Amino acid sequence: MNYIRKTKDEYLLLANYGYGWDIVETEESIKEICIRAREYRENTNAALKISKRRINLQEELKMNTQLNIAKKEKAIELMKRLDIYEPYIAGFRESNKVCFFEGFGGFWIDQEPEVYAKMKAIEKKYGCLVYAVTHEFTPFGECYSFLIVSDYPE
Repeated sequence: MNYIRKTKDEYLLLANYGYGWDIVETEESIKEICIRAREYRENTNAALKISKRRINLQEELKMNTQLNIAKKEKAIELMKRLDIYEPYIAGFRESNKVCFFEGFGGFWIDQEPEVYAKMKAIEKKYGCLVYAVTHEFTPFGECYSFLIVSDYPE
């Protein structure tokens, strides 16, 4: 009988910009996270460190329960109400792709690794489902909005 692993490893890149440690990247291999750390070192003065955590595969499996199906249905309903371009809704419905809207255009969030990592961190921390992300420049600075469906019905 073959051994079936009950956990998987996830590597985190943490940065400290003077306000405490914040997750800026997550990868599934040490090689990939080292590449991301090198890229960050070339572009920032923040203190960086790499951390490893184990994810229980049983818990990850539980995340695909009826509650998450209901969240996804609610997200699709909200996207339709917001009149989001149908191919973006189809991408979310069929393969869980989240759209990143910037200006008047949109593209898949996984093309922006920093924002994608932040989205995943928000989903894990708050147990919500992010269905779209917007990026605007406002009079007070840059603003990212993560549109979510939470566990709360209201």
